[in-house]
Amino acid sequence: MLNIRYENYDLIMTELKNPRFAEYYLYFTNTMSNYFIEKVAEIDEQDIVKCMQEVFMDFFAISADMFTLNIPTTLALTKVSQTWGPKENV
Repeated sequence: MLNIRYENYDLIMTELKNPRFAEYYLYFTNTMSNYFIEKVAEIDEQDIVKCMQEVFMDFFAISADMFTLNIPTTLALTKVSQTWGPKENV
């Protein structure tokens, strides 16, 4: 799961030029530009990128490498949904 920033853009392009894995599935937390999609297609000469998808999520970024769902506790979400309280049934 990546955010498209210049640093990540360069890292992705570098990785696809010299891939370490047989397949790549790229998921992004924001909108991909047509330019970015075209550049990935140009660099992916070995057809190793199997999926590129935008995934929109509802979370709060605390820092560059940490986020929260802003839920006080998620332990109740591991139980059967019929036992959830009003806070979990939002």
